[in-house]
Amino acid sequence: MTPDAWVALGVGIPTIALAIIAVVISARANGKSKKANDLSEGANDLASQANKIAEESMAHQKLIAPPPWGRVEPVPGKKNWFGIQNLSGRDINVLEFNVRPQESSGAVMFRQETGELIGYGDSLFFAIEKSLADDPRKIEVAWVYADRTDDECEWEYLYRSLIW
Repeated sequence: MTPDAWVALGVGIPTIALAIIAVVISARANGKSKKANDLSEGANDLASQANKIAEESMAHQKLIAPPPWGRVEPVPGKKNWFGIQNLSGRDINVLEFNVRPQESSGAVMFRQETGELIGYGDSLFFAIEKSLADDPRKIEVAWVYADRTDDECEWEYLYRSLIW
């Protein structure tokens, strides 16, 4: 063999050995990468299931949560005055008042005005003049949370019958 062949053989054998080592390392890395991808997919599935459980939990909490408004209660010491307590846990902005039947709207006077905030635990107060022929039967109050989120931008309505 010629000296050039010996040099080529001396360079070629280590090169082949390094290539074999690189293939083995690459195969192991690919195997670990596949395992990592499988674990990641499993984690994504678990996260998806966790999100679904959280959504169901929120829906359940809304079902069992107390109503945002209490019952119509007479105000102690004030004849013909009544209150409805804000039980929502948040401040409420009153947008509109209505009385049913509409002909009896003159018989009801609200202490608060539209645009006024009713704090948590405070009450919406109104007086009823019972001497008028058309007794009011129901009040309707349009309201929103004062700190409402984008999901809560629709008006909510408080409906209460006025039966004594």
